[in-house]
Amino acid sequence: MNYTNQEKIKKFIYYFFVALLFFYSIEIISQIIIYQISEFKVKVWVYSDLPSHIRMSITGQERYSLLYIFFGMLYKIFPHQVSIAVCILIIIGITIYISGRYLYKNTNLNNYSLCMILALFAYIEAAVYILPLSPNRHVGLYMSGVWHNSSLIALKLTSLIMMFLFQSIAEKINQKQKIPYSEFIIFSLAAMTGAWIKPNLVFVMYPALAVMIIIWFFKDKRLFKQLLYLSLTIIPTLFILIMQTKIMFPDRTGEALAIRPFIYMNFHYNIHHYPTILVFISTVIQSFLFPLAALPLLWKHIKEMGNYTYVWVFAVVALLEAVLIVELGWRQYHGNWIWGAYAAMFLLFLVTIEYLVKYSSKLWQEGYFKKIWLIVCYILFVIHAVYGYDYMHRILAGNTYF
Repeated sequence: MNYTNQEKIKKFIYYFFVALLFFYSIEIISQIIIYQISEFKVKVWVYSDLPSHIRMSITGQERYSLLYIFFGMLYKIFPHQVSIAVCILIIIGITIYISGRYLYKNTNLNNYSLCMILALFAYIEAAVYILPLSPNRHVGLYMSGVWHNSSLIALKLTSLIMMFLFQSIAEKINQKQKIPYSEFIIFSLAAMTGAWIKPNLVFVMYPALAVMIIIWFFKDKRLFKQLLYLSLTIIPTLFILIMQTKIMFPDRTGEALAIRPFIYMNFHYNIHHYPTILVFISTVIQSFLFPLAALPLLWKHIKEMGNYTYVWVFAVVALLEAVLIVELGWRQYHGNWIWGAYAAMFLLFLVTIEYLVKYSSKLWQEGYFKKIWLIVCYILFVIHAVYGYDYMHRILAGNTYF
């Protein structure tokens, strides 16, 4: 059969997407196999919590998360860890597919496969580490491509769903339309479910939402009633958080939260004698290189109070929480407040590339300087994805994420 050049390009893009998704399949299943070998035979160290979290969900040790409860039930029906690995792959596939559909709907790209590739790149992106600035390749930096545990993989999907629900509500608020009570209920139930899967979602989302609510209120105080209803959607989630706390810390003392800037970051950098301020600056530059480069081109859209505003607020709140807040006690250096930042990077990259594609034709007509700037932004987006591939390759090859 003879194909036109356009059909050949579409087929190439489609198979490229399938190949990368297949790479994820090899990665996850290999980790489970290596984990079983390392535990019973070879004692190979695996730099991921994913296999151990799967096993704890099977044995009932991870009862705080709805995801792990589901994995435990799935294992009773299909008693093999590969069944859970396949389920994780389905979550990854759904997240990328929905993201691709989102880009196809909200940009002027008519190439469905290309939208899927852009979504995949946003999903796997990693920080552009610069070794003179960073002693580690990945630890201490923020990126979407981390898949350290299955709840983090699910967190990216729940964060995406919550962004869609926020988009619907934000459009009505910006247009001064009345929001149906059903939307508040759906938003509340979705947030509760997301928190039950991994609480880091609401730890970042509701503070970010609070910032948006305050801005909306000062712009138009007549929105008070609807903004109040939006604020109250957190109530069911609070009950989930209380339940999770009692499950995870039933009889222990010494666990609490504290504001101790840069504790987790310095834990991974101090052995190299890097100054704290350099650690923070290099972290921001390497992690946010593409979104920061695109920000001047898209700055005016921040004022629209839509998804682009939301993801930037979400990302800044997540970054501040990651560098300021720590758990006390035995979990102090576990870095459990970074998971929200990883999910935030996915949303930030996805929406930034959406807006960049959407307004490229207009920016292209605004002089040579913006043309060059636009090209640089696209190159940086691809470079982030290449570094994400490097992260996956190193883990699969048995290297560390340090």
